[in-house]
Amino acid sequence: MRGNPDFVASSAHGVTGIVALSLGPDATPEFRDIRLSLSEDGETLTVEIEGLPSYELLRETNVGAGGGQWGFGIDPTAKLFNRANTGEIDFATFNSPFNLNQAIGTYGHVTPLERLPTGGATYSGGWSLDHPSNSDPTARNSAGGQFDMTVGFDDGQITGMISDGRNSFFETVEYGGTGTITGSVTGNGVSGSLTMNTENASTTAVFEGSIFGWDGKDIGGALVGTTTGGGNTNAVFGSFEGSTTSP
Repeated sequence: MRGNPDFVASSAHGVTGIVALSLGPDATPEFRDIRLSLSEDGETLTVEIEGLPSYELLRETNVGAGGGQWGFGIDPTAKLFNRANTGEIDFATFNSPFNLNQAIGTYGHVTPLERLPTGGATYSGGWSLDHPSNSDPTARNSAGGQFDMTVGFDDGQITGMISDGRNSFFETVEYGGTGTITGSVTGNGVSGSLTMNTENASTTAVFEGSIFGWDGKDIGGALVGTTTGGGNTNAVFGSFEGSTTSP
């Protein structure tokens, strides 16, 4: 489970999270810690991804409650999509003219251990998996859907279901996929796996993430997996984010 103490301990300001990092279209994505901090005037976003250089990006678009974009063009850029206690990040930079580093994940204020819910809490939200295109880094195929995830803070178990799933990696876009989620919770960290099946394709992924917010009302993290159909298998990566009304 992520949470490298040497990396996370220095987050005296800003927010932390987990991303799935792809070091090129043919690389196997992997989990990395991330830290984000914003200048007081909102003009400069500092992005630190474990194992990569630190980037200071200037604001490109108007920043509002829903987020914004920092970095000009596509080398590098960071798009933030804000939620109540969490947000999603889509970060990209070229490591060569035709090879893209890309990170997708969730960030926020991780719930202090003493503020975690007791018993169980059910979180509902969405998840998505993508595969970057080598020739056009803005064009992606995708899979995803909705989820309901029950986190047992007393017994350490995670169970859940996927509904309204889609898979558009192959020639036919399929909807109505269903699946299951299993995992475990340790402190404010979560990990596990999910599976989803449509008529002609299947998707499997592992996840790592955190409980976010002062009272643990949000959950989110990153996904790494594969999707298979039509005789092809694609490595994919993405994020998930959900919330509960009664932890």
